[in-house]
Amino acid sequence: AKPVPAIKVQPAPVAAAPDVAKVEAKPAEVKPESAPAPEVKSESKPFPVLVAAPVAAPVVISPVVGVTEAKPVPEAKAQVEPVSAPVAMATPVAASTTIAEVKPPPAPANTPVPVPAPEIKVAAPAAAPLEVAQAETLQPELKPAPVVPPKAPVSPAPAPAVPIVAALPLPVDVRVEVQPAPPVEVAKEAPASAPAQEGLTEAEQLAFDKFGGDWEGPERFASERQALKYFAILMKGDHASVRWYQHYKFTQTDKAKRRIYGRDIATALAALNPTRNREWLKLVSNVVKKKWDYPETIAGTCKVVGASHNQKAIPLMREVLDHPVTFVQIQAAGALLTLGDVDTALPVLDGLTKDGKTAAMGYVYHNLRGAKWQKRGIELLRKAQGYDDNETKGLATLFLISLKKKGVVKDDAKQLEVVLEKIGEEILERNKLAAYFSRDSDHRALEIIIRGFEQLGNKDAIPLLQRIAEHPEASYLRQRVNEAIKHLS
Repeated sequence: AKPVPAIKVQPAPVAAAPDVAKVEAKPAEVKPESAPAPEVKSESKPFPVLVAAPVAAPVVISPVVGVTEAKPVPEAKAQVEPVSAPVAMATPVAASTTIAEVKPPPAPANTPVPVPAPEIKVAAPAAAPLEVAQAETLQPELKPAPVVPPKAPVSPAPAPAVPIVAALPLPVDVRVEVQPAPPVEVAKEAPASAPAQEGLTEAEQLAFDKFGGDWEGPERFASERQALKYFAILMKGDHASVRWYQHYKFTQTDKAKRRIYGRDIATALAALNPTRNREWLKLVSNVVKKKWDYPETIAGTCKVVGASHNQKAIPLMREVLDHPVTFVQIQAAGALLTLGDVDTALPVLDGLTKDGKTAAMGYVYHNLRGAKWQKRGIELLRKAQGYDDNETKGLATLFLISLKKKGVVKDDAKQLEVVLEKIGEEILERNKLAAYFSRDSDHRALEIIIRGFEQLGNKDAIPLLQRIAEHPEASYLRQRVNEAIKHLS
């Protein structure tokens, strides 16, 4: 008898509890005749619909660990792959589809884990156009079913019913709710760089570059049409936007650019005929309105208006009297005087003359001869002989001497000479003369005295003229004095 070998008995391995996250879901066998119809509830919520599969492709909705994945599969078999992506709707849904709450049928009795299936909510907007979800968490990988071209024309088969497969749901009622993606702001394209400010086109810039600016007078233009062309370009831009002024050798500073640009506008305006051009007054008003900050433009426009003798511009010139720059006020008052609005112009010019603005008195002198207001203008000149400013007193006396020689006034020549002598003696007593460009310039006053004595033709003024030439700060007047003495001798 041989000993029977011992038999080692190993305990059978205990089946571990299935890992919910790793168990591959297999479709449960559902009998159509015994499966109850799914219950559908309508609810209206906004949800972007994602179109990802052809119309005839079957789709499997697989709730795995509280999430579902939509993937088109071939007609032969349905495959469910657990993923961590959020829910996405993959079947094409009509624009009017509403929220559908689908309850899957109960699992068969032999299911390993008899847990009730979760309630799945899929939301779709009502009457919304189909769009692709834009949030990153709502973009599952979509693989379209391969399309095999048929060898022979066949009638399309009806789309099979969508099976509902449960894959070990959690023992809780998990609701998968997809929120609509926030609107994505589309980056705006940077605006195309404009050729220049104020709407100037490149063609206009090139035209002005070729023609150039800094015009000495209206004769620069070959025709009124040409003047109007460049006038329009200047009015459309400004001293900073018209490219030519940025590179001109005499416009190195902003002040110089403004001065030359403003002067050019007035020059172009002067080339337009105020009688033939029906829009002339409108153009003038537009200049005053848009270029108020350019004193050279407004002052030049006043000169153009005065030369036009168009009395319709009187209201506009009255408005310009309120301009903050003095020489613009003088030009506006001078234009009004030329246009015949004497009652407005003379008081303004008299006030400016008293303040030492001798140019205002020049407008009176050059416009009074033969005018109805000639007497009032002469009274204004005589009144100016008593003002404090030596240059103003000397210029008023010089104007009266000129009018006497022309037979307009009968003032005593000796009295006029006395006024000039007093001004000269007062200036020569000073060791330091007022600067040439100062408000009350002694240099300009001495020049006026020399001219006055020369016109009077009295030899008694020669000693005073010689003292002027010997003054240390008036040596530059020596040649002018010698010419006057030679004329008197």
